[in-house]
Parts: sequence; structure tokens; C-alpha cells
Amino acid sequence: MLGKLYKSYSIMDYHRRQLDNLSVNDTLSGIHTEEILDSQLPKYRDKEFHHRVKNNFKKLQDALIEYNQSIVDLSNNMKNIMLKQELKIMQDDYQRYDKQEHLELLGDRQSYISEEFEHLCRTTIKHNTSAQFASLDVNPADGKFVREGLGSEPQYILASDDKIKNNIKDKFNEYYANRRLRFYNKLENIPQNQIGFATCINLFEYMPLEPIKEITRKVLNCLRPGGQFFITYNNCEERVSLELLENGLRSLSTKKLITDMLYGQGYDVIDNGSTNSGTWNWIMVKKPGTLETSRINTPTVTIVNKKLD
Repeated sequence: MLGKLYKSYSIMDYHRRQLDNLSVNDTLSGIHTEEILDSQLPKYRDKEFHHRVKNNFKKLQDALIEYNQSIVDLSNNMKNIMLKQELKIMQDDYQRYDKQEHLELLGDRQSYISEEFEHLCRTTIKHNTSAQFASLDVNPADGKFVREGLGSEPQYILASDDKIKNNIKDKFNEYYANRRLRFYNKLENIPQNQIGFATCINLFEYMPLEPIKEITRKVLNCLRPGGQFFITYNNCEERVSLELLENGLRSLSTKKLITDMLYGQGYDVIDNGSTNSGTWNWIMVKKPGTLETSRINTPTVTIVNKKLD
């Protein structure tokens, strides 16, 4: 039953996109046409043919307006049907989330990441972490991107269970794993207003909106003023991401839903984009303010020449 619902929603979305190609641009402004005809009329005793052209042109304009409006009405009707379908799909997303069915996908979810998207994530983390600020990785699965944050101090990890924690520790030597990485199982326990850069990669794709909202709200409390948060999510405004709803592979979300939610929580959206024709979508947000710290990257040392006796 749900399979039919997902397919129907996907087909209707495709049909709505096709309607964008059916509208005819209103190039029949009539300015030049009427100017030409009106300038000619005084010079003709028999004006019947000029008036016929003007009348037919008016009919053509009216028909064009009616045609384009009928496309708008058709699109709105499809949109109303899709809104009802979205509610049913979201209900299914919440049911699967409550039953923790999404956890079946989280274990090896990083193996599906494309090379292009992986490069984007690694570059983004390296560019935004430094020893001046702490970093936070939210539920990083196999710890694929933890090493990119080695420059931050300290490096906080939100690990939902011991398996994730151990997978990450195995990627580092014992000293770094036990002394430098700081593991937490609850966001509210992480030091508040301390994080300079946070990430949540390839997790929100499999979650409905309310759990995402809860995580982003708590991360906002962890960030310093000016601190940034790199988020990936499923954007069903992209056809490829929408098609991944089938079989419950991902949850229904859109760029507008996520962006509006983040703005509502107090974030500033500073950048966004996608890779692989819309398969992987991301947003960079920040906590309002200026990112400042009293730390320095390297100690200031003065070398004094001393003469030996």
C-alpha cells in the first residue's frame, strides 16, 4: 500500500515539473501590434481588415491568459493532492522512526556516500576546524570524517552507543582515543557555548523533522556565537532525493522545511548546495555573533641573544 503511495507521489511530482514547460510566455503584449495598426488606420477608408486583425489579436491575448491560468490551476490541484500524500508519508516516517527501523540503515550508511560528496565533507571540515576552537561530530556512525577534525581542541563526539564509540576509537592510537577525543551520549551534557564548528553528516536523511529539530536546537546551545554547523539532509525538491523515499530508504524532507526550521530556531543560513545531481544536499548555518577566542594557534616566544662568560 505504501509502495503505491510513494510511487503516486513521485509520479505527480514529475508531472508538476512537466507543467513548467507548458506555459507560454506572455510575449503578446500588443504594444507594437496596436501601435502599427492604429498608425495605419487613418490612411484607409476601408478599415474592416485592420479591425479584424485587432479583434483577433485581442482574442489571442485572452486565450493566452486563460491557457496559462489553466496550467496554474492544474498545478495547484496536483499540489493539494500531494500535500495530503505528504502527510501520510510523514506519518509512515514517524512510525518507522519510533520503531527504530531507521537504525538498520545507520550502521553502514557511510558506505553509500559518493566520492564527490565525501571530498566536499572532508574539505569543509578541514577548512573550518582549528586548535582555537572545539569541534563536535554528531552521531558519526563509523567515524569516517572524525580524522578531518584533528586540528580542533578538544574534539567532542556524540556517540549514541558503544559500538559507534569503539569504531571511532579503533581509528586512532590509544593516547589520542582516550585523552583527546571526548565522547558523550547526550547533547545536553556537552559544554554549552563552546563549539566552534559542528557537523551532522548523513544522519538527517533518515529522520523525520521533529527529531532533526530537537538535535539542531541542542547543537545551537553548544555553539559559540559565530560557531558554524554543517548539516546534510534529504531534499525532496530534487528528483533524485525524492525517488530515494521509496522502500523507506530515506525520510521526506525539503530544503524549505529544513531552512524554515533552522531560521525559526535562530540560526543564520550562510550557504547550501548539493552534489551528484541532487542526491546529497547540505546546508551551512551559524549561530548569530562573531566567533572569538582568547586562544592563539602558536605561543609567542621571544628569542634573546645572551653572551656567555
